Amino acid sequence: MTQNQFLLQSASDLERQAQHARTLTARLPPDELNARPEGAWSIGQILEHLNLSSAPYLSLVREALPGAPVGGSDRPAQLSWIGKKLLKLAGPEGNAPVPKPLVPGSGPFGIQTVDHFVRTQTEFAKTVREQADRDWSAVRIRNPLVGFLRMNLLDVPALFVAHNQRHLEQIERRLK
Repeated sequence: MTQNQFLLQSASDLERQAQHARTLTARLPPDELNARPEGAWSIGQILEHLNLSSAPYLSLVREALPGAPVGGSDRPAQLSWIGKKLLKLAGPEGNAPVPKPLVPGSGPFGIQTVDHFVRTQTEFAKTVREQADRDWSAVRIRNPLVGFLRMNLLDVPALFVAHNQRHLEQIERRLK
């Protein structure tokens, strides 16, 4: 798969995930959005965690993306070694400990938390789609949570999609 194809697929996945989150929470009353099963986060806390997780990466992307060369998007999509490890930890099969800055507060959370998630994912998808002609893997960035880890810019949309999937599946299980 080329970088361009990978980025366009990631943008579609992000849009689909944003819509899925909206659908999952559309009819939830506030008390159900904030209900905390024993030893687990509420649905509102899960979405707030995703919001908190996105912010430092989005800031890095905004800073680094102008430095990505135009062209090279026809090269194979190549995630960094660190990116691949982070995908395993934060993705659907992962169970990485949550860094303290990404632990959501106790709430209460409302529709604004859902709206923030949907807006953030949709806007990032738009950026990814509009910048899919750039060589995202040519730009190295520091991981915003563990500064000594270096990854490439292409890792970010992959990480978003995998992390979103993990937690949207968690919400689905909660709603069954």
